[in-house]
Formats: sequence, structure tokens, C-alpha cells
Amino acid sequence: MLIANSSAVLLTGLLGYFTFRRIVKPIQALDASVKSIAAGEYGNEVPFTAATDETGGLARSVDILKRGASAMDDQRWVKSSASKLTEDLQRAASLAEFGQRLVSGLVPLLGGGVAGFYVYDEKPGRLKRIAAYGLAEGAATADSFGMGEGLVGQCAQGQKAVTLTNLPPGYLRVASGLGGAAPVQVVASPLVSTGALLGVLEVATFRAFSGRERALLEELLPVVAMSLEVLQRNLHTQELLAQTQEQARQLEEQTEETDPIAGGVAGAKGGTPNAAA
Repeated sequence: MLIANSSAVLLTGLLGYFTFRRIVKPIQALDASVKSIAAGEYGNEVPFTAATDETGGLARSVDILKRGASAMDDQRWVKSSASKLTEDLQRAASLAEFGQRLVSGLVPLLGGGVAGFYVYDEKPGRLKRIAAYGLAEGAATADSFGMGEGLVGQCAQGQKAVTLTNLPPGYLRVASGLGGAAPVQVVASPLVSTGALLGVLEVATFRAFSGRERALLEELLPVVAMSLEVLQRNLHTQELLAQTQEQARQLEEQTEETDPIAGGVAGAKGGTPNAAA
């Protein structure tokens, strides 16, 4: 009886241990995974997804939940970031301010680095840099490019994004007050509206873009191109209006100088009704 009782206790302990290993421990791990998903932490892998029993089925369901929540969070981030940047760009009163607002707002969202914003001028047929972010003073970089010249010019000529990776050590150095390092990739993206080239955005970063960062660029660049086109039209209209007003002023001055008698007579006629009254 003693041996039988000891065997029963041992068997019960073994069954309890295996039950804990097969049920309780996986449930605790999945519970922790669900809590991390609810807290917005999507980087951790869901455990036991390869299991073939009921625990594996539950783990795979939790993994699907995590992927869906992560996708929705990325979409919300892309939409809110693009909306904020677009609203900020609409307050720009000049091309230089537009470019500076763009690179200052976008580069931190892409993980930091260096950026340059180039606007295309049709008359000389060149792209001129009007704004920069994180560019060290005295850096050996060009201020303008022709079509097909360099990465910016090649991007403009093909009107397609161009990406360079595995950059050589002396290509560029991103510097700050605390140190510096070489970027990992450079991406040049064209700004095109209704088939017309408006400019190029060039960004150098310390790492490759994540999925949601690439989605942000795809979402934002068409809106940036449209906003830039609207600003250019408004500035052109203001310039024409200022020229018209200046021409009218000059014509009025010339009229007064060449015909002072007519101006005096007109002034006298204008004063007659008041005198009669």
C-alpha cells in the first residue's frame, strides 16, 4: 500500500507537471502576448504558433490579431502624419519656406538623416536646392543639377524614385553636435503633377525605410506635388499683379509729366461742382 500510494502521488505530480507545461504555461505566455498587443507593442513574436494542438491554433489566432492591429496602427500613423505635414505646407508663403517645412517635418518621421529639396526651373532646365535638413556647413554638395546629372538629375529625368544602398565611406557624413556617421541609403523621389516635373526630394538615412515609412512617402509625395503646384501658381499670380500695378503707376506718372495742363484742368473741373455747391 505504501508503494502504491507513493506511485500514485508520483504519477499525480508528473501529470500536474506535464499539464502545466502543455496548458498553463502556454496560456500564460499567450496572455502576456495579448496584453502587449493591447498596449501597442507589435514587435514581439507570438509564441507557440508552430504547435499542432489547440494551443497552436489559439496562438495563430493571436498572431493574426497582432498583424491586423499592427496594420491598422501603421495606417493611422501614415494618415495622421501626412495630414499634419500637408496642413503645415499649406501655410508656406514662399518656395523656400515650403521646402524647409517639408524637410523639417518629414526627415524626423523617416528616422533622421540629411535631406535636400530641389525645385525645377524650366528656363535654365535645372533643379535648384532651396531647402536642406541636417546638412553640415561646408559640405561638398552641389546646389543645382541639370537633367541626368547626379542622383537628383537622374531621378528628374526618369521621373522615378532612385535608391542607392551600400554607400562608400566618403559619400556623405551626417553630423550633429554629438557626433557623426555615414548614411546607409540615399533615396531621391520626384515630385510630379499631371506629368510635369516640379522638383525632387533627396533623403539620406542611417537605415532602410520600414514598411510604414515607405507607405508615408507614397501617401505624401503626390499631395506635396499638388501643394507645390498651387503655391507656384499663387506666387506667379502675385508677381503678375505686382507688375501690373507697377506698370499702372509708371503710366500715371508719365501722363502727369507729359500733360500737366490737362491734369490741372481736370483738377479744376473736379473742383467746380464743390464751389457751386
